Amino acid sequence: KPMAGASSPATVPPDPTFSKGDVVRVENLKSRQDLNGQQATILGFHEASGRYMVAVGPTEAIRLRSSNLQLVPHLLNLPPEVIEQVGLWLLRRNPPSVLRLLRTCQHARFLCKA
Repeated sequence: KPMAGASSPATVPPDPTFSKGDVVRVENLKSRQDLNGQQATILGFHEASGRYMVAVGPTEAIRLRSSNLQLVPHLLNLPPEVIEQVGLWLLRRNPPSVLRLLRTCQHARFLCKA
């Protein structure tokens, strides 16, 4: 039973920047500085704490504030002309690897002018 005059913590809505499955970089942690700079994956939003549940490595999941997360841009979220330039740059440097990638990645099909 809550004490008289005590208020329950306000529910923090999820930050629309992040979605389940997004890759983020952990930053500005004070209690777990060893995680700063590491990549993590958004598992979901924990409404009671107002924090995101993120997987850090294969065996650890922690809750973090959105202010401690930076979205890592995904290549497929870039404009097609940027992806094309990156693909052409890679193709000039390592053709066999890029050709293997093109065979397995439908999203990069436009790079192949065959």
